[in-house]
Amino acid sequence: MLEVVKVMTDLNRDFFLKKVYLNSNHVISIEEDLVVTELFQTNPEKFPEGLDERQTFSSISFSGWFTPATQRDQCVTVVGSPETLLSKV
Repeated sequence: MLEVVKVMTDLNRDFFLKKVYLNSNHVISIEEDLVVTELFQTNPEKFPEGLDERQTFSSISFSGWFTPATQRDQCVTVVGSPETLLSKV
């Protein structure tokens, strides 16, 4: 299992963080999430305190069964660079 910190938004469109565990056997790709990284750089007040100003964010796509009848891909945005996350897989 891969422990990551997922980036989530509340109803006010402010960001908060949540620790989640992903099955690393189902990771399809990891790439930098340029949209969230730019949002953080231009609007750091929307993010939780304590994040480094140089922080980057990545999008992890993975596959898995979410309903008994269908399989679909899922994507989550997490704290960290693709290189850092790749070293954990």
